[in-house]
Amino acid sequence: FYSCFISYSTKDDAFASALHGDMEKAGVKTWKWDLDGVVGRDLMENVDLAIRNYDKMILICSQHSLASKGVDKEVVKALQKEEQLWNTKRRLEQEAKAAGEEPPFVDADVLVPVWLDDRIETWESPYASEVKKKLAADFRGVTHGSKEYQKKLTQLIDALNPKSWPPKPPRSAK
Repeated sequence: FYSCFISYSTKDDAFASALHGDMEKAGVKTWKWDLDGVVGRDLMENVDLAIRNYDKMILICSQHSLASKGVDKEVVKALQKEEQLWNTKRRLEQEAKAAGEEPPFVDADVLVPVWLDDRIETWESPYASEVKKKLAADFRGVTHGSKEYQKKLTQLIDALNPKSWPPKPPRSAK
């Protein structure tokens, strides 16, 4: 699985903690600041390193998280990382094309939105369009531990399997 940094407001800690625990049980390495940060080190440096070193950023999209200045900073860092990866991907594709080779796969998508409420629909931020264009894991109205929660969690975890993207073409019928 891709490793994941979880970005959230402390007001959404109950959901973030449950998600962290469920993902860890499933084998997804996750980073949550209050559990995984290095004590005695600057909090923002902890966060910056986690965003850089983990493959994906799970962005908890809620009225609380989307209003958080700290979460805003984390979104900026994740989008900067995406831009760097997209530039690398384009460069490698051009090099492979020039050499007549198949380009290596580079997964340039970093930010993975998880909706908890409808705030995303009215969120006014310079980054809103970048977040909204991503297919989100929709946990709105879902209770932790319910069948619907388990279904959504399974979809999210499946999406964090590197083999899930790009989708394979269907096999030809014989």
